[in-house]
Amino acid sequence: MDSFENIKQINIKLVLMTSADEYQKGAIKKFKEKKYSECIKFCDHSLNLNPQNPKLLNLKAIALSSLKRYDEAKNALEEAIKLDSINTTYQKNLEKVELRLLEVDVNRDINPKSGESKAPFSIDPSVIKIFSAVFFAILLIYVNNHTFINHSSPTVVVTPTLPNTPISTPVPTITPQFETQEVTENSVRNKYMNMERLQFSVTNEFEDKKEPLLIQIESFEKNGGTTDKKTVKIRYLLEKIWDAKHFMTVACSMDTRIAYNMFKNPQIERLILETEIPLEDKYGNEKREVGLIVIIDRKTSEKINYEKFPMRVTGDYNTLLNVATDYEISPSIKSDL
Repeated sequence: MDSFENIKQINIKLVLMTSADEYQKGAIKKFKEKKYSECIKFCDHSLNLNPQNPKLLNLKAIALSSLKRYDEAKNALEEAIKLDSINTTYQKNLEKVELRLLEVDVNRDINPKSGESKAPFSIDPSVIKIFSAVFFAILLIYVNNHTFINHSSPTVVVTPTLPNTPISTPVPTITPQFETQEVTENSVRNKYMNMERLQFSVTNEFEDKKEPLLIQIESFEKNGGTTDKKTVKIRYLLEKIWDAKHFMTVACSMDTRIAYNMFKNPQIERLILETEIPLEDKYGNEKREVGLIVIIDRKTSEKINYEKFPMRVTGDYNTLLNVATDYEISPSIKSDL
């Protein structure tokens, strides 16, 4: 009897596995047809029969991301990683989804729903009373310790004797702001290493504090002649990159930030920004190449609203390319976009 039950249970499992495989094939078919909602339904049917399927969880997460259902995609990828923790693809996809969630949160902060309003800031009156009492107590102690009165003769005020020699106060060294400095390799490098952050810029999450690879300064040419304005070329390296699209997003965000900071100096008329990326050929050899070149003129920069523009670049890197004076994408990056 026991052997019969065992055979029965095995047959049931085989039927379930066969059904799960059929649903998985249907999910893959619907995904290729870009019917993401139907793909998710097939994934759910298959996972109900066979939950131990990290590849299908990953497929479901990609379909959910395509529908901008990032919270559900994150949950699916976390389940996939639990089942297969050494798979780097699942981890990279999870990082991408978390980046999309960050963008959604930022966008929600920029464009809150109508009717939503934050409660006005208020302080409990009891807290004010406590702080007031503490303040006056400290003030009283200070007055008692710093009033020069001889208590044995209350009418006599003791005046301290001051020395006749003047006290020399060191004069602080004031470093001129970048806006007023001469445009040199050192001043540009110092500004690059201490650039102001832009709100909602993806570079605030992914940037590394590295020295620029190259800084070149030339006289800006106009109508065939040189002027007192400068053309500044900056080349820098991006390393923590997932794929071509991620490279373009971070590079364009970084270029936006550089333009915002460098054009603060009125001597700079044009920026040439070159972004290098480490690559690996089919033989496993590593090399670096310039993946993107963006040229921005002062006139273009002056038209940019730097409060809103960085978020748009984060959502679509073409936002910067569409307004740039000129740009060039390397063939190796362009082929993967």
